[in-house]
Parts: sequence; C-alpha cells; structure tokens
Amino acid sequence: MFEKIKYSGDDPYVYGLTDQEFLPDTSETVRKDLLSNSLRVTEEMFPEIYQMINKVLFKLEIESNVETFISSDPNPQALCIAQLNSVDFIIIITSSLLEILSPSELSFVIGHEIGHYVFKHYKYPRPNNNESQIERFNKLQLSRAAEISADRMGLLATISEDGKSRIEVAVSSMIKIVSGVSDKYFKLNISSYLKQGRDLIQISGNSEAIHSTHPVFPDRVPALMQFEISEPYYQFIKSDKISSINKEKLDTSIDKKMKSHSGNALEEHIKDLAKGFTIWATILLINIDGTFSSKEVAAMRHMFDDETANEVEKFYENADANELENYIHDMINQEIKKIEGLSVKDRQDILYNIERISSVCDGEQNEIINQLSFIAKLLDLNSKVQIRSMDFK
Repeated sequence: MFEKIKYSGDDPYVYGLTDQEFLPDTSETVRKDLLSNSLRVTEEMFPEIYQMINKVLFKLEIESNVETFISSDPNPQALCIAQLNSVDFIIIITSSLLEILSPSELSFVIGHEIGHYVFKHYKYPRPNNNESQIERFNKLQLSRAAEISADRMGLLATISEDGKSRIEVAVSSMIKIVSGVSDKYFKLNISSYLKQGRDLIQISGNSEAIHSTHPVFPDRVPALMQFEISEPYYQFIKSDKISSINKEKLDTSIDKKMKSHSGNALEEHIKDLAKGFTIWATILLINIDGTFSSKEVAAMRHMFDDETANEVEKFYENADANELENYIHDMINQEIKKIEGLSVKDRQDILYNIERISSVCDGEQNEIINQLSFIAKLLDLNSKVQIRSMDFK
C-alpha cells in the first residue's frame, strides 16, 4: 500500500541499476555490538519512547519484529539496519538526537527509518570507487531519492502535539537535525527557512550536492510540505480533501527543485562527459572522406563552440593520415567508458546530435549510415539510425 506514496525517482531501474549489486550483511555483528555498547529501548528504561514507537508501528500497520537502540554519538542522526537473522530491522538513534527532539518530533524520525525498511532501501547498490562517474552519480541520486520517500513515510507516522500540526512537527524535526539546536534556542518559522532555499537558488545552487547521499534540507522541507497537500497524501490518509497536485505533478516539481538547488550541476556534468564521445564520434564521420571541409568546421562550431572546432581542425591538420583512424577509435573507446551507466534517454540524445551533424559530412551516405550504426551499437542502442537535417548559418 505504501507504493502509492513512494517518490517516482526512488527506483533503481530508472538508472539501470539492480538491487543485486548490493547484498547487506545478514550476520549478527552489528546487533552484538549494539547489545554490548548501546542501550536498547525497553518499556522499563525508556517508557515514553517505547510507547511512541509502538504507536508509530500501529499507525503504519507494521507488524515486523523491530528493536531500537540509543547509541552515544555527538552527531544528531538515526539509521536503519535490516536483513538480520534475529530481528527484521533495527533502528539506531544517537544520544545527541534524543536530546534535541521532542517525542512527537522523534516519531517523524522513527517513521522515516521505517520507510527505509518498507521500501527496501537497504538493498540498493552503494557507490564505490571502482566504477564510472556516471554509475557513481546514479547511485548517489538514487540514495537522495530514497530519502524523499522515507520523509513521506515519516510524515505519515508523525504524532501531532499541542499547538502544532503533523507537518509542523515533522519540519521542526528536520530543521533541528540540520542545525543541531534544541528548543532552548529554536523557534519554528517555516517561511524563514524556505527563504534559505530561495537564496541558495539565487547563487546558482550548491554543485557539491550531487556528491551527497542525502538531498540538501532546502529540498526536503518544501518537498514534504508539497506532499502534505497532494492527492497521494489525501488518498492515503483517506481524507475528503481534493488536491490539484497529483503524483506526477508532485514528483516533477520536486525533481525541478532538487536540480535548481544543485545549480543543475549533474545535468551539466553529464553534458561534459557526453561531449567528449560526441566530438570523437563526429570526427569518425568527418574522416570518412579523409578531409575536414569548411562546412564541417562550421557545423562543429555550431554544435559545440569555436574553441572545440579550432582544436579539431588543428588536430586534423597535424595528424598522421596512416595512424588517424586507429587513433580516432582509441579515443572513442576511452570516451565511451566515461559514460557507462548513462540513462537510455541521455544516450539517445547523444545519438540524435551525432545524427544531426552527420547530415553535413561529405562521405558516402551508405558509409555514414554504417558508421552511425556502429556508434549506436557502442551506445547500446537498438534504434534504427538516420541522417537528420541540421540547419545552421
């Protein structure tokens, strides 16, 4: 039933990934360590927290066998560990998080961690250093998407408190976690915090956000607030309210905000990686007749820029004709490795641009088609290639 509220970007297959790439440790090592060095939440030792957790589980209709531990840590955070032998999953709450959140705010965090279990995020492949940049970015992007889904589960689990709605309690929890401050200094003002996100966009965003496993908080807060007034939310809580924000509109809006807060850094990075392959594939087409004509130079300027066109022209003039073809193929093989893991749509866009520039190449048409087919195969695309028109002055 939770699939109805799951964020559409939270899907490993969108990025060409499979959950078989990551197999969690099902041993008892983590639990042994927690039993040795942390405090398990029991009704006797933590009655308020214990009752709250049971209330959340009942509210979400979760019947799994779960344990919660309090671990000493100066960083306010929580995490979920699943696929163990003795229990279904474990939630770990750090001592510093417990100090700054009220029991109601903690219910949001508990619901969030349960979301990771329900949506099986523990099966998602993790980034590693032995993969292409695109594959790594895809896994990081998937991890960020998983947090959006877990936040939605957190809101559904949130227990309201006097004077505060569920969304206010949830947002208060999120802001306290990012700031690390308690009620002693903190007064909830959502409008003030949302301005922080707008200011981030005005300075072209934080490009480093694409290297993180979590979305920036100026993404997560408005994303959760939008979900709270959306059709999927009303349907899930069986409300009679009507919303103009359906699931597609909700998720599309979140996609745009996340890209804006990173300054569209990921899209620009993909363009840079795709540019190298596109250039060398174009040179392969240009080399069919063994010349680099003025029309082909002009097309390169139009497709890329003056600097790229000048560099290609200089390269072509100085290259050894006997070694040129082998060199071009070597460069293409190097560039294709950089874009491994690129989405089908991005690869189709690359092929489309190469098909456009092929219309100004001076080689025989059948040879151009043959080379385009070879390029499509390198891109792992089965679509029929064609020479497309390219209009430029």
